[in-house]
Amino acid sequence: MRFPDAQTEISYNYVCTKEGLQKSLQPFQTKLLHSLHLDVCTGRQRIVRDFIDGRYMVNEARFHDYITIYDVKLQPYLYEMLLNGFIGNAIRNNVDVKKVPVIEMYLRLMKDEQFCRYSTFSSLRRPFFDILHQECSDSQLIVNILKVFNFEMWIISENYPEQVEFFLHHVHVLRKGNEILKTDMINACLAESLHKNAEVLFKYQGAPIISEDPMNKTKL
Repeated sequence: MRFPDAQTEISYNYVCTKEGLQKSLQPFQTKLLHSLHLDVCTGRQRIVRDFIDGRYMVNEARFHDYITIYDVKLQPYLYEMLLNGFIGNAIRNNVDVKKVPVIEMYLRLMKDEQFCRYSTFSSLRRPFFDILHQECSDSQLIVNILKVFNFEMWIISENYPEQVEFFLHHVHVLRKGNEILKTDMINACLAESLHKNAEVLFKYQGAPIISEDPMNKTKL
């Protein structure tokens, strides 16, 4: 069954009673609570529950005047703006605890397909990268974070050569260079006048391709 005006991306999570509707919301609530509920002891439980409450789009249709069908779907803006802001605030507000375990917890949520679809994490990249650079020595965690964020775009838009060196060292340790750097980043950095970033990249990528004719590229 589907609604007459249903969008192609509608979720098909159909339930037929109000009790079933509430039950169908529980997995979403449990998942978000598990991922966001970081410091109950400091009184954030109510804030977390208020954040989660009401973030659902419920389509309702009646058939033959006695069957009601509900289709439940998380609101896209939860991923676009609200969840990004919530994670950023939690990272900044947890000043008395180690932040790397917090990042590990959020990584599980950010790898969710819906989150990746609706958000580029641009507002979270800066605090996450700073924390990793200052506190983290786990190469696998670092590589996993770089895969979630657009690491290549960051290299050609931000002038942080020390962090580029730090991240690429851990990428090199795990031999994941081909997964993290899929294009010629050296030329891209030189084009953006990010010469220090390019110097670091020379250690981990081959020499850039030089050619006036894009159909006849030759390596140095």
